[in-house]
Amino acid sequence: MPHASIAAAPSAWALRKLPVAALALAATLAALALLAASLLGGWELLRTALAEPGSRAFSWQAIGRACGERYMLVGPLLNSLLIAVPTAVLATAIGGALAWLAVRTDFPGRSFVMALVALPHVIPGFQLASAWVEIFANNGLWQTATGLDAPVNAYGAGAILAVTTLHLLLFPYLVVAANLQAADPALEEAARVAGLSPARVFWRVTVPLARPALVAGLLLVFAYVMEEFGIPSLLGTPRGFDTLTTRIYGLATTPPLDMEGASVLALLLGVLALLVLAAQLRLLRGQRLETLAGKASRQSRASLGRWRAPVAIGVWAALLAVALAPLMALVLVSLLESWGQGYGPQNWTLARYAALFESEELRRALRNTLWLGAAAAAVATAVAVAVVYAAHRLSGGWRRLAVLSDRVSFVVFALPGLVVGLALILAFSGGPLPLYGTVWILLLAYVLRFGGVSVRTVTARLAQIGVELEAAGAVAGLSRLRVIARIVLPLLAPALVGSAVLVFVNTVKEISATSLLVSQGSETLAYEAYVRFQEGNYTQGSALSVATIAMVLALLGVSRWVSRRSEEGRR
Repeated sequence: MPHASIAAAPSAWALRKLPVAALALAATLAALALLAASLLGGWELLRTALAEPGSRAFSWQAIGRACGERYMLVGPLLNSLLIAVPTAVLATAIGGALAWLAVRTDFPGRSFVMALVALPHVIPGFQLASAWVEIFANNGLWQTATGLDAPVNAYGAGAILAVTTLHLLLFPYLVVAANLQAADPALEEAARVAGLSPARVFWRVTVPLARPALVAGLLLVFAYVMEEFGIPSLLGTPRGFDTLTTRIYGLATTPPLDMEGASVLALLLGVLALLVLAAQLRLLRGQRLETLAGKASRQSRASLGRWRAPVAIGVWAALLAVALAPLMALVLVSLLESWGQGYGPQNWTLARYAALFESEELRRALRNTLWLGAAAAAVATAVAVAVVYAAHRLSGGWRRLAVLSDRVSFVVFALPGLVVGLALILAFSGGPLPLYGTVWILLLAYVLRFGGVSVRTVTARLAQIGVELEAAGAVAGLSRLRVIARIVLPLLAPALVGSAVLVFVNTVKEISATSLLVSQGSETLAYEAYVRFQEGNYTQGSALSVATIAMVLALLGVSRWVSRRSEEGRR
């Protein structure tokens, strides 16, 4: 009968609704899977650290052994602190001073300061370390250009301190700049009117205003240095200078493997990271900027006076050097036939770049990088939408579960990559889901590590969208899924693009978790570059680094373009 066949066929409405429902279901299931993987990895890490080797019985043996043997814990911990404390102080002082110059003074060209401060951070840490070696090693660029011995060591604690400081300047700069932009400049103006000299205004008014941001920046840099792996691995390990991260890597990868000892150190590193995170959150909750008026005042800038020209020359020379020298070193060395045989055009070749397309190993690494970056970006962004929408728009059990997922993603993002990687090895080396040794464990690691970035990005955007628009859609007869598809997602589009770009960029640069989880056939460009640098093949490693950096800069440019188009659309 005709009417029976029509009734049995799916309606056009159902067919239109199916993709939205399927995507929503997939995102929800992925969020639950990631939550389960996070909790399972944490449990396995804790169980391994507190279990007797070869048994599930509780034991303090691994902790006692780590504390009793200097090479395992005490030495690496002291080395980590030896780098982290001065780096945090130096980076915060320099970044804070640059932020003050750019925001509060008539420093020339101040609008370009952030771009130059950001460039050493855009370059992955281990690649920045490699550029440092190329510049300051024997017969390196410095010695070749000047004929003089390098003023600093290419390896060792001093080199690590210098490179990490340059790499992390961006964090205190951003935090302090945001603080100074929000603070009322009338406070400093009133001090100047009262007769205080510029120096006394700076120390008595500006510094106290920026103190919460300075402390937050210092804590942030300290946490990043403690978890940094690539820089100490390339600059410290060749000189026997081990940090917590390089010691964890050695215990987990060098036979005979000591997963119990590695787990103890990973737990300590994770606890330190969470303590710093808690201190930052407490500081931010207690921060409150007072203003003299009830509304923002017009930004006034202090005059540098007769110091304007010499300060500008000195600061711009330093900024251009630290921002461009590493990139130029990587580009130049990538063009060499052989490093150490001269830097002239007669020694130039494009063979290292051609290898990206001619070598099956490097072609596979490029494919893996693009695929993993795109997949991690898509999954993390989709999960973020599901988690954030449920946490802010739903109620009951779904909301509580989403809030838990939100908090866990934030905690995992704060954990060092080596801790996440080791936890995943312990959780997925066997059992019903043996992901270790496959490319899928890398995808899981990237989504877990950077999912917190997506959640924060989408949360900030959703907070700007009023529920009235969704209510209007519901009144018009749209289901919740249709409201999300037709109203919420288009309004979230800039945040979704930003989330995807940030996850992709971080995935492309990631080396700490990758170094533990990579296997034959799942190598990435960053890992291949890292291996080349470790082997001393600086020409090929530099070419891979330049390709990675170009990819990152291009994506950041796309993100910036989308952001500007979005701002223009709102106007």
